[in-house]
Amino acid sequence: MDEKSIICFLTVNPGKLFYHFVKQIPNPERIYICIDDNNHEIPGYDGEIKIIKINGEECVKNGFQNTHSKIRGATSREKALYYFCTVDIDFNHIWFIEDDVFIPTATTIDYLDNKYPHGDLLCASNSVVNTQSEVEKSDWDMWDNYSVKIKYPLPWASSMICAIRCSKRLLDCIHNYAKNHGELSMCEIFFNTIALHNNLTILPIEELSGITWRNKIRVLDDNYLYHPVKSISEQYKLRISGIKDPKVLNWIMILCIICGISLVTVSLILYISN
Repeated sequence: MDEKSIICFLTVNPGKLFYHFVKQIPNPERIYICIDDNNHEIPGYDGEIKIIKINGEECVKNGFQNTHSKIRGATSREKALYYFCTVDIDFNHIWFIEDDVFIPTATTIDYLDNKYPHGDLLCASNSVVNTQSEVEKSDWDMWDNYSVKIKYPLPWASSMICAIRCSKRLLDCIHNYAKNHGELSMCEIFFNTIALHNNLTILPIEELSGITWRNKIRVLDDNYLYHPVKSISEQYKLRISGIKDPKVLNWIMILCIICGISLVTVSLILYISN
């Protein structure tokens, strides 16, 4: 594991169950939760994980705004970018993960860091348009709605970015962009395009292929991330159903047998007593 790879979860008002899972990830001192709602307090919060709460106006004033397709100003994404560009800057890589991304195990992120020690942007894909004609022929309507706001000439690139890993070099480029232009750009276009125009390494990896706009999870792989799974309780159910550790499965089987025997015994006692 890269000792300077950190994780930042992007949230609005995270609950107790979400916080419980985050604390299971190894080395909690490198984990942050950025909360959109500054008035929200996580139930059962014990100070083990760092919390980021920043005034949105401060982000807007410094150019960290408008990465959302509908919400103007600063959401948790802009707040996190501002924080890691200006306050906590000692890292090699940082994961930005939305709270509706399903992470199968507490060690999945470490696995990905070990497998991909390099790369300025780990992402789900890297769809590039080189000409205006390609933009017009594309079936992705976001190009029509947001490409005019990109402060770079063609080519442009895009990806789902619900879970990405960025290098310190990429965040330095984002910081410069914010200072020079007073705003960022729609996130699904912004990260890949800024990496492309600054000659940074973009790595679309298979393990992020489950990061989609809409996705019905059928097959689980412990080393993949999936989006979206909005319900945190459903995420917990998926982790249980996706268990592959034989020792854990054996214990579950033993417990099921014990429960079954107990039910049969109780039924026989009730039958005899009647």
